[in-house]
Amino acid sequence: MLIDAIEVHHVRMPLLSPWRTAAGNESFIDSVLVAIHGAGRVQWGESSPWGTPLFSAEWASAAVELIASSLAPLLVGKDIASGDALVDVLKPFKGNYFAKAAIDNAFWALHSEVTGRSLPELLGGTRAAIRLGADFEVMDSVDELIERVGRAVDSGAPRVKLKFRPGWDLSMLGAVRATFPDVPLHIDCNAAYSLEDLEMFRKIDGFGLTMIEQPLHHDDLLDHATLQGAIGTPICLDESIVCTRVPPPPWEPAASSTSSRAAWVGLRTLGASTTLLWTRASSVGWAACSRAASAPTHRWCSQRCRTSSTPPTFSPRAAFMHVTLVPPCCRSVSRPVNGLLRRQKEPAVRCTRIPIS
Repeated sequence: MLIDAIEVHHVRMPLLSPWRTAAGNESFIDSVLVAIHGAGRVQWGESSPWGTPLFSAEWASAAVELIASSLAPLLVGKDIASGDALVDVLKPFKGNYFAKAAIDNAFWALHSEVTGRSLPELLGGTRAAIRLGADFEVMDSVDELIERVGRAVDSGAPRVKLKFRPGWDLSMLGAVRATFPDVPLHIDCNAAYSLEDLEMFRKIDGFGLTMIEQPLHHDDLLDHATLQGAIGTPICLDESIVCTRVPPPPWEPAASSTSSRAAWVGLRTLGASTTLLWTRASSVGWAACSRAASAPTHRWCSQRCRTSSTPPTFSPRAAFMHVTLVPPCCRSVSRPVNGLLRRQKEPAVRCTRIPIS
């Protein structure tokens, strides 16, 4: 499939309330949106790094810059036959998995449309749907958390994930477990702890969790292996897993399971992996989507968006693989960089940054 043109957009979407975790507090969701044009069609992909390098070493502005300056110009005008071929073209660039994922997700969406085959079929999926659990950030009170968890359980959520950080830890977990003794629970520490907190993790064994997600530093596989050997609750790695070529040390397992996301490592990586326990959308991205869908106002990208009586179409489920969520008014306020060129002498991309005042 010949790549005719690529667009990259940086959209900051305000949340109705901050998303608070051990990695920091977010008031906006920063989305990097990529549109790939080819075979007379266009499809979109999304990646959702934070606005600052708090969750990982990558952040949205850097991803946009890399795509606009290096990755997209390398691809425009090339015939990319498959996801493997795309990976091979991008392979020389070290790291920058969020930037690559935005392109990867857009390519697979376009490849799906051009071939007339669904993404699950192309990626070897065997199920028509994936059941998603509920994910809860740090809140103002434990009572508020319990009320929110109760609503999720009543609506049929098969499992519940709780953000976990110093000051929002054992007492919070004890209250939730006491209220919901039979609900599958796990906690996400977002790399907030160290082996000095071993006694706390031993106490967590008594809560019957399905797993503890990313308890220690993102690049400390050895300490994760040590911790796993000292406690009974399975450890799940998230921030530590950026691609399938970064396995735990061969001499002992660092974790019992892994968690990854299409908006981080891309669909090709997920499709190739046989070690993932499940595939899910970005936790922060899903929360932002869920809130935005019921937002009483629509503060998206410009004054025109905020005052528009017609909100942009937005489906939370669209965020799982790819989105086409940029409303028409976003395009009217986009500031092009180098314009949008089709296949000519010098391929280029359209890069926009959509500010919110």
